[in-house]
Amino acid sequence: MSLMDEDANDFLPSGSGSNLASLFGAGQGGGANPSLTYTPPKQPKKQHGKGQESASAAPSLLVAAGVEAQKHVDGRYVPQGKLGCAVIGAPQTKDYKLLVYVSQNKHITYAKIDASFNFTVQAGNYASFYDDLRQAWSFLFANEEDAYKLSKQVALCKAAVAGPSLTLIKQDVFIGEGQAVAKGDSVDVKYTGWLFENGAIGKVFDSNANSDKSFRFRIGKGKVIKGWDEGMVGMAKGGKRLLVIPPSLAYGAQGAAGRIPPNATLVFEVELKKLKLSKEREVTEAPAPPPPAQSESPPTEHKDSGHLIRERAQSIEDHMAGGEGASQQRSGILSRISKMGQSMLPSNPAAAQEEATAANPTGQPVAQQFQPQPPTQAMPPFSQPPIQATPSFSQAYQQQQPVLAQPLLSQAPPTHLPQQQMHFQPSPAPQQQLALYQPPAPP
Repeated sequence: MSLMDEDANDFLPSGSGSNLASLFGAGQGGGANPSLTYTPPKQPKKQHGKGQESASAAPSLLVAAGVEAQKHVDGRYVPQGKLGCAVIGAPQTKDYKLLVYVSQNKHITYAKIDASFNFTVQAGNYASFYDDLRQAWSFLFANEEDAYKLSKQVALCKAAVAGPSLTLIKQDVFIGEGQAVAKGDSVDVKYTGWLFENGAIGKVFDSNANSDKSFRFRIGKGKVIKGWDEGMVGMAKGGKRLLVIPPSLAYGAQGAAGRIPPNATLVFEVELKKLKLSKEREVTEAPAPPPPAQSESPPTEHKDSGHLIRERAQSIEDHMAGGEGASQQRSGILSRISKMGQSMLPSNPAAAQEEATAANPTGQPVAQQFQPQPPTQAMPPFSQPPIQATPSFSQAYQQQQPVLAQPLLSQAPPTHLPQQQMHFQPSPAPQQQLALYQPPAPP
């Protein structure tokens, strides 16, 4: 169900200026807080020139919306149903409030808007704050436009209350997604800039909202005014933020090119289109590799030897317990077990006949069950080769020993040399290089 249905008129102003009686009424409903009820100021009699001043000092309705409200009670948020919230105040007195009400005549609570007031916008058109009684509230707006208008007006009221002591005001109007901007990152933004005049937005002096190209710069490098370097930190891609920048963080006493007067307070609405992390953040914030997949093997059940023996015995019993065939098989197994460690020759012919019957339940003779086939060809008789006498070791050794020639030194030298003239004949050069050592030729 829409939040702005048949009771929409209770949460929207019927007029502007100081005509709040149509919205908040002078009468009090049951259970209403008197301090939240609007009372029209008394007009002095016959005093000319002060009526306009008194009228301008009266609070006016700045923005109103219908919400689904929840109140934080005992550690949890308790739904309060559909309520109205409105920002009211007067620029002359610098008195601004966020009012929560049920109807024109029944008000719930309020929060004074000053420099310390925090209105936190969250994803999904949610917002939260603390009232003057330090009670936490959460609002769900009907649409993004309502959340945008109310959060923007809260930022402007905070700037109006601060006056000359204004510091940088950062008010998110839409929450982005992903990593937040930090110093050293490069950003692409779309923006619109206004002059802040008399507690409200004034003339537009610069904008690229309708341009195809966004403005790119690096945070913290001094390429833009300080209000931007500080005000962009913490944004996420797709988010929108309202920046109210004092002159000390903008163009100061010099102004800019005739479009920005000296000592001007500026209001920027910035939208983050792209974000590129610095190299340091890319290294330190790189996602860790996923852990290796582990095979989910079933747990191993450790069993002792006694348990395994019992399981095997049970399996044998289960296998043998099952019909006539199983009974015969069981008797055969028991017969084999009884023979273990005993002589295979029976001492009693009757026992042998009983065992033979148990081993051959069919009753047929074993010779008839297994008859070998006669060979098709006669096998030749086995002939053993004649056995030769083996010579003794001494005979074999004598047969293998070669006959050695007598050494030359044992012969007598010749008495005379032949009378034959000897001539030196040089040997031809070898055709190939030989080794230094050549083994003697075999005899």
